[in-house]
Amino acid sequence: MSYDWNFPSNCYGTLTGIGEAGIETFKGTPYRSLAREICQNSMDACADKSKPVIGEFSSSRINRNNVFGERTLKKLCKPVWNIGMMEITKKRLDFLIRP
Repeated sequence: MSYDWNFPSNCYGTLTGIGEAGIETFKGTPYRSLAREICQNSMDACADKSKPVIGEFSSSRINRNNVFGERTLKKLCKPVWNIGMMEITKKRLDFLIRP
């Protein structure tokens, strides 16, 4: 079995940018917000609602060159970055380059 990045189409739905309200929600507390979103999605997708959903989190740092499928990910993200740069504002730039 091979693994790769997959970004499903939004079926010609509305494109939202970096200033979209959902993005703003995550910016202030990214780890807390991400954990909450993951837990919510896990509970929503639970196959057996009579059993608890258990989520475990750990933190680690990796070199960006060691990210799974790094070349593919860069290739897929480049068009998004280019679109974002056409609509750049200081607020968006701060979000994109923050550590």
